[in-house]
Amino acid sequence: MTRLLIAAGFACTPEIWSAAEALLVGTESVHAQWHTGLHTVSAARDHLAITIASTEPDAYIGHSLGGLLLLELLASQRIASRPSSREAGVSPRSGQAW
Repeated sequence: MTRLLIAAGFACTPEIWSAAEALLVGTESVHAQWHTGLHTVSAARDHLAITIASTEPDAYIGHSLGGLLLLELLASQRIASRPSSREAGVSPRSGQAW
């Protein structure tokens, strides 16, 4: 099963993705959770990087602020541009091609 990290926009909840998730058969969604202690963009970016490191997603989906932060993390190479590319096209958890 492919694990997707979903980073929503500022002040959005995971529910914004529920209709899209219903169409993503064979995937498991992990949502970046924004909380009130994230007072700066830098703090939110760091929080997202930690979430990615701890959840080991196969792919990223970002919307609005979440998309911007993902792009910044990718551009600075703080996260992998191909998260599961330890072996291209193979999920690191299941070993199955996707």
